[in-house]
Amino acid sequence: MRRIISLLFIIAVAGMCISCDTGNTGNFKIRLRLPIDDGDCRWSDSDDNTYCINSTDQILLSIFSTSDPNEPYVYTDRRLFRVTSDRGGKEEFIRSLRSGNYYRFFVEVTNVNEKLKMTGGIDGVYYDDSENYEVNIFLGAVGDFVRVVKDRSRYNSTSLQSYFDDSNGSSGSGAVALKNGDLFMSGGYCHYFEEYKDNAMIFDMKDLSSKSVARMRAPVQDHVVALVDDGSETGKVVIAFGETGQGMYSNAISIYDPETNNHRDIDYKEGLTMAKGITIDGEVYIVGGCSTAQPGNKVYKVTRDLQVMEYATLNQGRCNHSIADVSTYDEEGNINVRILVVGGSTDAAGEEIITNNENFAEIISGNVSKPVNIVDRRGGDSTELLSRGLVSAAATNLSWDDSSYGPDIAVLAVGGFLQDGEGDNFRLMANPNLFIFTEKDSDTWTYDVNGSPFNCARPSIANIATIEKSIPQFAAVNCKAVESSQIRRGNAREQTIFVVQVRRSRDSELNLEILSASVRDSLMNENIDPENGVFVDGPATSNSLGQAFIFGTQYVYQISGLGLPF
Repeated sequence: MRRIISLLFIIAVAGMCISCDTGNTGNFKIRLRLPIDDGDCRWSDSDDNTYCINSTDQILLSIFSTSDPNEPYVYTDRRLFRVTSDRGGKEEFIRSLRSGNYYRFFVEVTNVNEKLKMTGGIDGVYYDDSENYEVNIFLGAVGDFVRVVKDRSRYNSTSLQSYFDDSNGSSGSGAVALKNGDLFMSGGYCHYFEEYKDNAMIFDMKDLSSKSVARMRAPVQDHVVALVDDGSETGKVVIAFGETGQGMYSNAISIYDPETNNHRDIDYKEGLTMAKGITIDGEVYIVGGCSTAQPGNKVYKVTRDLQVMEYATLNQGRCNHSIADVSTYDEEGNINVRILVVGGSTDAAGEEIITNNENFAEIISGNVSKPVNIVDRRGGDSTELLSRGLVSAAATNLSWDDSSYGPDIAVLAVGGFLQDGEGDNFRLMANPNLFIFTEKDSDTWTYDVNGSPFNCARPSIANIATIEKSIPQFAAVNCKAVESSQIRRGNAREQTIFVVQVRRSRDSELNLEILSASVRDSLMNENIDPENGVFVDGPATSNSLGQAFIFGTQYVYQISGLGLPF
């Protein structure tokens, strides 16, 4: 650990300010916020202090712009600043900005050896040269998590904080990144007050502040929260289903409009909870879910024009399952939407676990869902994944930009529970494994498996961007740490945050190339915020810059990406 643990969560007000004075046309500033400061950052010349910007460092500012937020950002300019004081840039920087355009800024801080120390970024910045204003870019240690704080001299009061204020923890909230870079969070369950929440909140990542917005139409937890791209500047948030009380489930599919600050229902289906939602090519797909009678087997699609359609029917109705985007593209860039569905149960308690290969996994594609075979590298099931099932895990897709480093598509699944024993000896065991699924052919997926130092229930997961031609891929995980077999939510426990690295490696026993997964060591104290270690299965989401954001009971944490995805 670095020096004193309690000092690892102190945030510097500004390590460097890139300011742009334009005479009579206003003043625009980008202010860099350091993740951690041990009190010596402003006077330190040490090369190995990860969280300081030192006089020997360099700051690379990449600039991307668009005249229309619905169109892709294009590369505009790149500026390298050598750190000589807390101000820099000015005339040379301002020439890269045009009034009336939207901008994306990405910052990389490297030390004297050009080793990447910290990254950060922001998009959706509208530049108007007649106004005086500044935006904040919160820097994070690459691949590690830090609490987002605006002003280290007012650490607790300026931490990016949610509507929860509960020493006993929270569960079941949902969050998503908007198109303009802000974050949206809603709902959940407050354990101290034993109440479902109808709160909603937006986190302004330019100002590093949070504000409450219009409450949802009903209190809810374990609901779907996903973004549909309807062509607006922010996009619209899809909020669907969820638990509204003990044994009571919402049947509504709703839309939140950040621009009008309004919630409205757009359709009604069967009452469900723990359905899974995913955004693919700007549209939202909602898969399965738990009900009081039987597991949901429908797949709904929310289109760009905010219409709800029944897209497909699952081969096996399921809840407590995992999904991942495994879409492919043809030579002309047209998308073939595909969703991999893994594991789950046939009852809301997770006690009827899907434990046969015929129904364990399926692929949704072209309005049809078909089962797929799952095998290990030997062509069998040596880990007994299929006979033990997998419930309440989290999954995400990983993709390599160079096929020589890994497969085109891989799916990482972490956490959740496996079945242990049968009949009177039946119990659920916290999953001790990291599973990586890759497509062998149209009907079969292969899995690799590694052990994990963290057993967690009901995790959330989000991708982290890597540098171009990167061999490893990364994902951020947020979960309730568990030691028991209890799938139901209970007393307060510590929140655990960690980063999984997946890369190609050689298995000497099999004499094959496999995918290996491992958990990266954190610089934090046992992967928890020592001031806020409470039970939470809060959401995780990534923005368009590949930064992952994880939501605790009270605070928001950032895990910085390694590079800007194009």
